[in-house]
Amino acid sequence: FIGLTVVGISLPFVGNWRAPFFSTLTSQIVNYIVTLGMVYVAAVVIEQLAPKFEAKVDRLGAFKLVAYSVTPAWVAGICGVFPWLMMLAGLVGLGCSIYVFMLGVQPMTGVPESRKMGYVVVSALVIIALGIIVGFVTQKFAPRPDVSAFSADGGLPSDEQMKRFEESMK
Repeated sequence: FIGLTVVGISLPFVGNWRAPFFSTLTSQIVNYIVTLGMVYVAAVVIEQLAPKFEAKVDRLGAFKLVAYSVTPAWVAGICGVFPWLMMLAGLVGLGCSIYVFMLGVQPMTGVPESRKMGYVVVSALVIIALGIIVGFVTQKFAPRPDVSAFSADGGLPSDEQMKRFEESMK
């Protein structure tokens, strides 16, 4: 929220764009609620998958596993204050989340060592699919830059904007 509304994003031909305050706030609140729901749904799915991998886990154990696993990715979200750093931080957070999940899956579910990797892969695919669904749901609420608002002729850059762009490319 701070990264989008205060710091902004640098766009070619336009300059620095800052997202509108209230639509970004709405977007972030919806994203938070839907993501919490995703954690619960992922826990239910992991609980339902457990018998197929000879694991024994209840819903609370599955919820703890998913919640602890996504925490590094959420902590990496702090880097969203600097939008240019968000992609790298997201990849690091994702890697740490996978690592935490792999460490916790056996103690939390009791899955046999021989079935652990299959359980991790199937669970990860489910969580990735849920993440994509969350992205589609929250995309409807996300603010987008309106390039036509920056120039008088319906989206084409002005001479001044072109000069600034050419200077930045040198």
